[in-house]
Amino acid sequence: MQVTGMLYGARMLRFVGFPTSEVLGPSALKEKERLYFVEHRHGNQIAKANGVTFEGAVPAKHEVYFSITDSTHFRAPTMMLTHHGGVDIEELDKGQVAEIPFDPLTGLKAFVVANALSQLDAPKELISPLVQQLPKLWELYHNFGMTTLELNPIRMRPDRQGRLTPGLRTRAVPETGRIQRLSARKRWKLPHSRSSCTRACWAAPRKSTTT
Repeated sequence: MQVTGMLYGARMLRFVGFPTSEVLGPSALKEKERLYFVEHRHGNQIAKANGVTFEGAVPAKHEVYFSITDSTHFRAPTMMLTHHGGVDIEELDKGQVAEIPFDPLTGLKAFVVANALSQLDAPKELISPLVQQLPKLWELYHNFGMTTLELNPIRMRPDRQGRLTPGLRTRAVPETGRIQRLSARKRWKLPHSRSSCTRACWAAPRKSTTT
């Protein structure tokens, strides 16, 4: 399955203690049905949106891109990280993005994140909060059989003490094995079909080795 946006992504991130912004789901928008519950017709087929997810605005000075993927090049889980995050991540020079494979037996350690940020010459104020928070996402990625976990942008905002903390949007793609699908749906109350998704899009199942 593929989960996009914070309606369901926030539930997954809170499981490992990663900060998230406030999220309002479709239940808060019933009176706006004609505006937000758009209906598309193509021949005899009709598709209607279940609603709109509103994610709390996060004012920030820095935007960070972070992802973990199964790399076929390195044949290992690989972290991609840059403090020049945002929608134009693909247009960045390679020297502005750290792509670091790591050992799945030890997981994503804090020093891997710290070394990558130092390599990128990231602002010092970013290093400590990211070193504390990003390794938590390995637990989510590894324990729930994901193939891709992508956060873009992580908007670094000051807390009451003036220290930077992350606020974000997320995209996660777990494996499609039956046991994993049922476990994830039950744990985070994920939708049961494509038609019941609200900013959560389910990818076509692949062949699974799960028994």
